[in-house]
Amino acid sequence: MFAAALFVTLLGAPGPVVVGPGEAFGVQGAIALKSLQVLDFDAKRGLLALKVRTTALPYHDASSEDSSDVAPADCGYAGFQKTPYDGVTLLLWDLERKNVEEWVIYRATHNAKDCTAPAVSKKNLAEAKAALEKAKLKSTGEAPAEPVERLEALRLPLGERKVALTFAQQEVEICDGERAPTEVWEKEARREACQGPTSAMNQAVTLLVNIDKRPAYLRWDTYETGYGRSAEFSVVQFASSGSKVVLIEQLRLNGGMAGEAEGAWRLSCSPILELGP
Repeated sequence: MFAAALFVTLLGAPGPVVVGPGEAFGVQGAIALKSLQVLDFDAKRGLLALKVRTTALPYHDASSEDSSDVAPADCGYAGFQKTPYDGVTLLLWDLERKNVEEWVIYRATHNAKDCTAPAVSKKNLAEAKAALEKAKLKSTGEAPAEPVERLEALRLPLGERKVALTFAQQEVEICDGERAPTEVWEKEARREACQGPTSAMNQAVTLLVNIDKRPAYLRWDTYETGYGRSAEFSVVQFASSGSKVVLIEQLRLNGGMAGEAEGAWRLSCSPILELGP
């Protein structure tokens, strides 16, 4: 659910633009996000191309009586001899139409049966390059891929000055019957997440983006807290063009007592934020 306007302008804004769960690229299980590379960003048309690198991690499977350690599968992908458990996916995000297309070039997995066959990899790569070419976007990024890390703040150039972006996460108990929701988004989150028999375990997590200390944008989502589950919202990458920037967010859902196999994460994008006039 994106704001009606594609660009979010700060000047005169009464408060942050609020966005709920939206289109996302996600992965289930013990698969970590390794790097994010911005291939191209067209702010005028609201298009973003990304290269996502993942890696399969070993984990302990405690889901049955015969608990065991599970190792990643070495799929033998070309050029991945030094990183045999890695995978690559290309994404094309249409921020205006609220749509994301994905092409799995190499799948990171724990099951050899799920490895991407060479013919499938070649086909998917050709389709991705054709889609990016049709969208007039580059399929190879100018900046090298960097390891993913949680960004606490950004300082982006705007003319002769730099604009400061800061990010803050907060957890909110939305299914507490004794507490009345105060924000519009809380009421919507309660309608979506607090209706089932186990909904008392559901909670919301928010990511607030401040630009030059002014609230500009807030993303919210919900998750189940049972069995020690927890969530973490963070900004992990960005793309900028002139005075416009889009933030790539990661919501990590930890499996708690259920283990890493029940964990997950997903990527989402902010609206295109306007840094200034």
